[in-house]
Amino acid sequence: MACTDHEKEKAGDNKMTEKEVTEFIKHYDDLWAKRDTAGMKTTMAENYIYFSSTGNTTTRDRIISWFSPADKYKVDSAIRSEIIVTINNNIAVVSSRWIGSGSFDGEKFKDDQRCSLTIQKVNGELKLVSEHCTQIVNQH
Repeated sequence: MACTDHEKEKAGDNKMTEKEVTEFIKHYDDLWAKRDTAGMKTTMAENYIYFSSTGNTTTRDRIISWFSPADKYKVDSAIRSEIIVTINNNIAVVSSRWIGSGSFDGEKFKDDQRCSLTIQKVNGELKLVSEHCTQIVNQH
């Protein structure tokens, strides 16, 4: 079956670059910092899933609910570094280090995590499909 020009053009929209992926991640982190749940909801895929370092999974809607009441989840500081982007067609897998502190449900946290993010581009739009973060344990 031959592709139409329109189908070829749409497929071209789904090619990803490292620059757009890193900009997407920065935007995503900014949404968290601003507590912009509307923006987070549009950035995360409907079927987004978060895998925690304790083996739990969390959906997009559950994560969005963390921001109501306003003090349930608070980040005091957060830095993402060591970003490595691997692209395969319209999927990017990103390795990063996330260091942050804050509180969740009244409990203080201080995290140093290796995070994997899976990002998909469909119809020219990037969506975060999944995240998995694991605590970095000091071996010394």
